[in-house]
Amino acid sequence: MFVKDYEGYTAFDVYNSTVDGTKPLPDRHPRDPIDSSIARVPADLYTWGTNRNASLGLGDASNRTHPDHVVLRPLEARTPGQPRPNLDDLRPVPVLGVEMSKLHTTVITAESKSNVRSCGFASGGRLGPATATTSHSQYALLPSQVGALPHQVVGVALGQDHTLALTSSGEVFSWGLNRFGQLGYAVEGKAAGDEPLQASARRVLGTLRNAVVVGVAASKSASACWTTTNLYTWGTNGGQFCACSIAFLSSCEDSLG
Repeated sequence: MFVKDYEGYTAFDVYNSTVDGTKPLPDRHPRDPIDSSIARVPADLYTWGTNRNASLGLGDASNRTHPDHVVLRPLEARTPGQPRPNLDDLRPVPVLGVEMSKLHTTVITAESKSNVRSCGFASGGRLGPATATTSHSQYALLPSQVGALPHQVVGVALGQDHTLALTSSGEVFSWGLNRFGQLGYAVEGKAAGDEPLQASARRVLGTLRNAVVVGVAASKSASACWTTTNLYTWGTNGGQFCACSIAFLSSCEDSLG
């Protein structure tokens, strides 16, 4: 049945979106709020549009006018001594989440470890340590922080030049450029005039040391995260931090009531 209405929906689309019990309920991650509607069901990834910033993750520089399937392969497709690949090694890796910014794209996969993959402009450390000192574009979604994150990642947020990752244990890690203090810590050991760059994932501590974080957000010059009771913000304050008194990493204790 291919007949569609003016909004592009088929009869089955309309039926499944309006009748209770006709659509599987999304899995809820333990760190999602009780009323969260975020689906945690592993799914296929499709991208389309202009690929000027290497943001589609399809492995080439071409633009796409229609959705194209992004096929992600397992990190270890074959174990040593295995004569031929396992059937599971031939299946694409499913995706749990995707975030896009102006200069890079990051996806969370359903893999048990090293489950963050990125593509985009490689300079500035936004794609991880392997490409931190290069200026080329990375067109394929490749692992960005292999071995650097101790737990499975359940959430990411992207600024223009940095990335935040939330782990299953409620810890926040960041990497990329730190010219606005948006990483949540001071990057030391840089020569005068050099950009403050953190290529490998580093945990954000300070007031977050004992916090169990449930969400992260980022913009070009600032970052934020929150627990079930508190909101934390850091970076350059251009008015986006509300009425909170911002130091380097501060907590809006009453913002979430």
